[in-house]
Amino acid sequence: MRKATLRLGRLVLLDIDGGKYAGPFKPMMNDDERYKHVAGMEEDEDGRLIHMFYQPCHAPGIAKSLKDEPLFEEKVHLEVFSLDGKEIKDKLYAFDGTLYDALLIAANEGKQYDV
Repeated sequence: MRKATLRLGRLVLLDIDGGKYAGPFKPMMNDDERYKHVAGMEEDEDGRLIHMFYQPCHAPGIAKSLKDEPLFEEKVHLEVFSLDGKEIKDKLYAFDGTLYDALLIAANEGKQYDV
């Protein structure tokens, strides 16, 4: 199981361990409307998502538009942190879940950490 770290602040930052950086995530490059509010995504050499970032105000729409995307059904060990600027302030959660759980947490709680 891969480990994912979700950080909530001025941006929502989702990092998933594993693999070397390969480049921009392919689904975003196809002008897929579901990804329109995602600021950026990166993939590893195997084509798996390793990094995603976006603004908290877009989190509810992103979670709604990507809820049926198989990519976000991947099981991960998820750790969630709040940020103070660029520094980690508090560890909020740690649990086994899916990448979609990370989208839901950002949608439901992200704005309160956007300081």
